[in-house]
Amino acid sequence: MKKHNWLIRPSQLGALMKKGQGKNEFGEKNEFGETAMGLIRETVRFHKYGTQPEIVSSEYLEKGILNEREGMQLAKDVFEWDIDIDAPKVRLFNDYMTGEPDVNQSILADIKCSFNSKTFDKVFFNKVVKNKDYKFQMNAYMMLAKKDQCELVYCLTSTPDHIIQDKIQKVTYQLLKQPKYRNNGMEDAFSMAEHDAETMILSQHKFEKIPKAKRVKRFIIERDDEMIEQICERIEKARELFDEMFEQI
Repeated sequence: MKKHNWLIRPSQLGALMKKGQGKNEFGEKNEFGETAMGLIRETVRFHKYGTQPEIVSSEYLEKGILNEREGMQLAKDVFEWDIDIDAPKVRLFNDYMTGEPDVNQSILADIKCSFNSKTFDKVFFNKVVKNKDYKFQMNAYMMLAKKDQCELVYCLTSTPDHIIQDKIQKVTYQLLKQPKYRNNGMEDAFSMAEHDAETMILSQHKFEKIPKAKRVKRFIIERDDEMIEQICERIEKARELFDEMFEQI
């Protein structure tokens, strides 16, 4: 059987590390959960036939991508990082993974731009990283970059205008269903609802008035060699399954 040295991206590790529930038809414990199996299946089909995985898109992901540079600048200002935010990313490789850290200069860091204050506050008041998927991801970056420390930084940045306008429009039509607005003429009702929607959405997605230092949360993650060993072992097992599936389809 041909061996396929599938290289995992750090962002895929959260899915790949998911354990299975129960036992299979042979009475053996399921090594991989359905999330992991789904990742392996779609990757096999892509490698063999070029079938592109489904593109998952949302306003949360879109903001994270569009605001990455702004988040880097915010972190640089607050933490006085000696970095060039316009430096091109460098793709790293080893025998198990490939990835592009957001920052890999004097420091190694990954930037997460929160969608709004509610999602930001879920991490701002924490003292430790509670998302284990991110611990896997940061250790993968440390392994790739050959570093002993990685900074996971959450940033509260203002939402891009086109996303804000889309949300204002949606909330406007939601408000128009309320009696408060229906009791007015259609034109006046729409103006009132749009004004209220704009006030509401802007307060939820514009954060320039908040001091910069209160709009970032940094976690320093130390290299965990035991976790890295678990990651490598998991990838080896996933590759065995990958090879089996590759021959079947």
